[in-house]
Amino acid sequence: MNANYLHNACHETMYECPQFDGFEDDSFFDGYGKFGDIPKKGLFKTIQFWREHGELLWEDGYDDLLPDDVKQVFANIDNVIDKAIKEYCKKL
Repeated sequence: MNANYLHNACHETMYECPQFDGFEDDSFFDGYGKFGDIPKKGLFKTIQFWREHGELLWEDGYDDLLPDDVKQVFANIDNVIDKAIKEYCKKL
């Protein structure tokens, strides 16, 4: 899995959403820079971007159309976050 693959898979899946007008390569996102440069910042930033800016994917169920390996990455991230929250709460 690399950042370009994940980025392209998410972007292509977003085009399945009739509400999606597209992200242009020169679209600027605060904290991420230009859309086309996002995967150049690495897998972490790419995953973070799509978790924050892929509302149509996650809210309307289009994430079901993502390739299985990409879906698994996001599922694993959610599990890691859940475990980290549980561990943190034990320390409170």
